[in-house]
Amino acid sequence: MSDVKKTDRFKEFDEDLIDKELQARPRETRARERRETEKKVYTIAAACLGVLLVTVLLFVRIVTRPAPAEEAAQASVSEDTLMRIAETPMVLAATVKEVRAGAEDTILETTIDNVLRSMTIEDKVAGLFIVTPEQLTGVEAVTGFGDATKNALATHPVGGIVYSEKNLKTKDQVKEMLGGVQGAAKYPVFLAINENGEKRSAAAKALGEEVMPSGSAVTSAEDARAAGETVGAYLSLNGFNMNLSPVANLLNGTNEDPLSGFAYSTDPSVCADLTVAFSSGLQATNTSACAKYFPAYGEEITKTKEEMYGNELDAFRAAIEADVDAIMAGNIVASGISGTQEPACLSPAVVTGLLREEMGYQGIVVTDALNMEVVTKDYDAKGVVIAALDAGCDMFLTPLDFNASYEGLLEAVAEGEVSEERIDASLRRIYRVKYR
Repeated sequence: MSDVKKTDRFKEFDEDLIDKELQARPRETRARERRETEKKVYTIAAACLGVLLVTVLLFVRIVTRPAPAEEAAQASVSEDTLMRIAETPMVLAATVKEVRAGAEDTILETTIDNVLRSMTIEDKVAGLFIVTPEQLTGVEAVTGFGDATKNALATHPVGGIVYSEKNLKTKDQVKEMLGGVQGAAKYPVFLAINENGEKRSAAAKALGEEVMPSGSAVTSAEDARAAGETVGAYLSLNGFNMNLSPVANLLNGTNEDPLSGFAYSTDPSVCADLTVAFSSGLQATNTSACAKYFPAYGEEITKTKEEMYGNELDAFRAAIEADVDAIMAGNIVASGISGTQEPACLSPAVVTGLLREEMGYQGIVVTDALNMEVVTKDYDAKGVVIAALDAGCDMFLTPLDFNASYEGLLEAVAEGEVSEERIDASLRRIYRVKYR
C-alpha cells in the first residue's frame, strides 16, 4: 500500500490508501503532520480572505465617495462606514476560525472513517480493552519491550496498556519500553498510568521528577493547573499519553476517608474548579485526562440524581464543559439512579441515561477495573464486557480474564448479540482523541 500524503487528506480517500504504519505513528508525529497540513489550509484561507478584504474596502470607498458637487461639504467618510470597516477584520477572524475548525473536523473524521474501514473485527474488538502489560503478554512482571510484547500486540492490538510501579525502574528503561510499544502498535495505543502526585507518583519516582502535591494539599486552581502541567509534561516526554486521573469525587470529611490524599475537597465548587484545572493542565501537554469515579465513590449511593446535582455531580459537569478526554464510570452501586444493584459502569441508567444523555458527555467512557469482586461475583468474562457496552461504556479496564473477555465479545458479535456498528461507535470516540 502507498503512504497517504498530507495533501491527500482533503480528497476522497480510498481504502487502499490507509497504511498500517500511518495508523501506528506516535501522537507527536501525527500532531506535527496535522499542523503542517493546517498551515496550508490557513495560508489558502488567509489569501482568499485577504482578497475579500481588499474588495470590501474598495467597494466601501466607491459607494461612500461623494459626488463632485458634494465633496466640499463632505470631507470624510461617514461614521457608520468607518464602523463597518473597523468590524471587517473581526468578521474575517471569525471566518478564519470557522475554516480552521471545519478543516480539522474534516481531516479527523476522514482519517477515522478510513481507519475503521481497514480494520478487521478482531482488531476492532481488541481496541476497546485497556489491560496491564502482564495481561497482554502473560509475563509475570514486564519491565521492557521484547518479543513477548511485540507478538502480543500483533495478535491483540489493544486500545490501551496501563502501567504501575512494578513496570517502572529508570528513565531510560521507561522511554525504551514505551517507545517500543508505540513503534510496534498497529494503531495508536493509550499508554496509561494513575499519577496524581504524592500517593500516586510511581512515574515521578522512576523518572527522577519532582513529586507533585495532590488531594487537599492543592488549594488553588493555579496550583492544580501547574501540577497537571508538570505531571503531564514528564509523562508525555517519556512516552505516556493518558493519565487515569484526577479523582473528581468529594471527600467525606472523616479521618477514615479512602480518598484522603486523592480527592480535593468536601466543597463541590472547589472540587469542580481543581478537577478542571488539573485536567486542563494535563491535556495541555497532550496527555489525556480521565476524571473518575462517576457518579461517586464507595460501595453504594442511594441518592437520586436530583440530590446529586449541586454535590457529587458538580465536578463531572465542570469536567464535561472543559472537554475532558475521558471519564471513568465507577464500580459503585448507584441504586438511587438505576434502581438496581449493578455497578455504575454496567448501568445504562447511569452511563447512557445520566452521563451521556442528560449531562451531554460525548467523550470516552472507561469502566472502572473489571477484575474487582463487586463485578466478578455477578458477571462472567463475556457477560461483563457486553454489559459495559450496553451501558454505554467505550473501553474496558483490566477485566479479570482478558483473553476470555476478548473471545467472548468476538463471539457476541458473530452471533449478532452485539453489532459491529456499536463497536465502531466506541472506536470513533476513542479515535477522536487518539488521532486529533
